[in-house]
Amino acid sequence: MNAPTTVAPKQKAAIAGRLAGKIALVTGAAGNLGGEIVRHYLREGATVVFTGRSEGRIADAMKAALADTGADASRASTVVMDGADPASVRAGAAEVFARYGRLDILVNNAGSAGPKQPLERLPLNKGDLTALQAEGSTDTETVADAARNILGVAWNMVRACAPLMGAGGSIINVSTIFSRTEYYARTAYVVPKAAMNALSRELALELGDRGIRVNLLFPGPIESQRIRSVFAAMDTLRGDASGTTADHFQGIMSLKRSTGDAKPEKCLPTPADIASTCVFLGSDDSAAFNGHDFEVTHGMAVPKESRTTFQSRPSRRSIDGGGQAILVAAGDQVEEAVAIARVHADAGAEVLLGFTAASGVKAAKAKLTDLPQGQKIEIVRFDRADHGMMDDALDGWSKHNLPISGAVILPTFSAGHFEGSLVDASDTAVDSFVDAELGGAIALARTLSRYWRRQDGLGRDPRFVFLSNGSDGAGDTWANFLRAAIEQLVRVWRDESAVDVAHGRRQHLEWGHQIIRYQNSEPENLPFTAGQLVRILLKERKIRQVNLYLPESIADATGARRAMVGFSENITGLHLGKVALITGGSAGIGGQVGRLLALAGAKVMLVARRESELAAMRARIVGELEDVGFAGVERRVQTLADIDVADFASLRRAVDETVRRFGRIDYLINNAGISGAEEMVVDMDPAAWQRTLDANMISNFALMHMVVPMMKKQGSGYILNVSSYFGGEKYLA
Repeated sequence: MNAPTTVAPKQKAAIAGRLAGKIALVTGAAGNLGGEIVRHYLREGATVVFTGRSEGRIADAMKAALADTGADASRASTVVMDGADPASVRAGAAEVFARYGRLDILVNNAGSAGPKQPLERLPLNKGDLTALQAEGSTDTETVADAARNILGVAWNMVRACAPLMGAGGSIINVSTIFSRTEYYARTAYVVPKAAMNALSRELALELGDRGIRVNLLFPGPIESQRIRSVFAAMDTLRGDASGTTADHFQGIMSLKRSTGDAKPEKCLPTPADIASTCVFLGSDDSAAFNGHDFEVTHGMAVPKESRTTFQSRPSRRSIDGGGQAILVAAGDQVEEAVAIARVHADAGAEVLLGFTAASGVKAAKAKLTDLPQGQKIEIVRFDRADHGMMDDALDGWSKHNLPISGAVILPTFSAGHFEGSLVDASDTAVDSFVDAELGGAIALARTLSRYWRRQDGLGRDPRFVFLSNGSDGAGDTWANFLRAAIEQLVRVWRDESAVDVAHGRRQHLEWGHQIIRYQNSEPENLPFTAGQLVRILLKERKIRQVNLYLPESIADATGARRAMVGFSENITGLHLGKVALITGGSAGIGGQVGRLLALAGAKVMLVARRESELAAMRARIVGELEDVGFAGVERRVQTLADIDVADFASLRRAVDETVRRFGRIDYLINNAGISGAEEMVVDMDPAAWQRTLDANMISNFALMHMVVPMMKKQGSGYILNVSSYFGGEKYLA
């Protein structure tokens, strides 16, 4: 291609308008919004290229626009191209160059609606789509189709058209404000749009040096019958009253506006509002704007990003992963995935470690030959391009193990896989990113959401975390690109889960985040991240922000150059995973021993005679530990009433019930006893004497007789018999 030419001065003078003499290409020109944009452009003096996949449709749109505006036919032409096909786009761009010699404005307006389905019903392939259509769905696209027709089109157009543009050129990417909000059952639409947001900002940096500005336009809900139908359908899908969705989005608008003779009220922006903004961004009036967001939403209160930054070091002493199973779904990141799996196993959780390729499985197995006894990490193929494989892996695990209650999801490819700029990306890189990274993340989310719906015995609400790669050392452009898409995926997943739980369609609330770590290059990056992952997945807490960033400097943010170990850190975790049976646990010494062992991470069975006293002691222990952030306390502190140490049958019940609930006994604390008759031994009734012996001595022997064999079998155990200082004072009654 030759260098772009400039518009002759006499041509500028002959045509009036802010876009006089400019050559503009508008994708999706035959649509409702695109049609309004091209009309505004023609009125403002631009020469407009109408593009689309159907010659007849764009030709009709061009004729209608010329008729409405009265513009000369010489200022309008059509080029047929399929924006999702890079070869078609390049051919179309070449045709534009041959016709005009340059391009001044590119309006990336084209896109599709995508399948209108909740996450768990999204069609990943043609078979899924056919099944939905058989149920009456009007959807015509798979997730991959939608990603190509939304993100792929904009990306392909910029790659092909940027070489036609000279200094002063303007690229306008039309997104949607819903790419930053909850939008029920529209994952396949808003996630690619969110990716396009980041694409636009990165392209602004890349093309700014060439004098080409790239700006991003966020339309709000546009006044039309179509948006009313969309909102009504969303109300039905959510199970909400009619008008709920429309009321919500209008409710977060700040501007009241008068339309016609009506009084000012909160209403929806119009297509003309969008088109007018596109005129400004295409004109020289916006020559100083690059990389900016323009929200045409009547002031909707929508943050640009949901984010926070870690400010403290993760403590794992209060984490008990016993009774939980975690999925670590990796791509080709063997070292990182193995390290994350080990940390979760060290915390007591069982781990299913999955890799996209067989080579990852083999490499991970070679690294995990030294797994400590009692820890479980099972390694499998987990290819997110094969949803049948993922389903089989999860169901196969659950047949013989605890159900998965948490998941860590790494990108499909490790840092550095994608190289170079986005504007110069190859077709292969574009396809790989759209299909493997974007489509793969959605497929994995769908798989987990379906899996968790099927589980009845989770015992807790599931948690998930998408984890970014570390830095690629080259600006992390591609990682930031992916970050925006994953943020929106997490936002929609959370919302759909919450709505389904509220309407009784789902038992468990699925809650997740994205941890961003590529901006930190310190050696502590991975250990710090792994510790935070454990705290998120194994603790009962919900952080509202979606994106959780590692600080650029962990030492500066946390105020410590290395992890500090305090008194509580020394106590907590010392007895992690151990099981203690404590008699006389409702008060006094027994209750305090139980409290300290629970603080130290042990599972505790407190037994005594009175239920009310046991319940009160347990409530105090659980409340105190929860107040300081301990996890799993409700599961770890148990009680059993009506246990009389003078009744050997009830002692057997105490042992059996402890084993049933916790699987073993590591510590036996013989604490219970009675004071006996308040008289000298020679004056005692024989029955009272016998009861005193049974409760204070024989019971200890009986419990040891029951527990010691299992301690021998497991190879460890500890018995503490609590006596009294007065046991040696022979002159006392």
